[in-house]
Amino acid sequence: MDASDAGESAASSEGMACISADNALERLHQNLDLRNIREVIDMLHDPLNDVLVKIKNAEKSGKKECQVQASKLIGNVLKVMMEHNYVTQFEFVDDGKSGLFNVKLSGSINSCGVIKPRFSVKARDIERYESRYLPGQDFGILILTTTAGVISNAKAKELGIGGKLLAYVY
Repeated sequence: MDASDAGESAASSEGMACISADNALERLHQNLDLRNIREVIDMLHDPLNDVLVKIKNAEKSGKKECQVQASKLIGNVLKVMMEHNYVTQFEFVDDGKSGLFNVKLSGSINSCGVIKPRFSVKARDIERYESRYLPGQDFGILILTTTAGVISNAKAKELGIGGKLLAYVY
């Protein structure tokens, strides 16, 4: 009798069933279909990061549009990207859940991503983060969430307000 048999006999003698890892995975696959597993995996990620990665990958592959999940924050970020001509247009598509944005790309994004952790930035410190995340002076934008809403770094400097860094696009 090896150690696993001893563990099973001890567990069964106490009235509890001992389940190996293989059996647990089999039961999981029996109880959940593949679509539900994908939904659980998608929920583990940062939605804004997922959207920006989808947009960047679509740009790199030369696509003219892509569909991304919708939220209020993502809509505001896309609006700032549209103001700076990184996205030509986006529209909401109702899918019965949270919805999707159909994003039309302009082909001018070299890179984009989220900034983690979301640093709090004072108005006078924005330039320090510009040099950290953007490749050159006046090339690209930082997207911040402020008391005035979701805005770009240029608008934040113009208004003289700080906020939390969300993303960069260039």
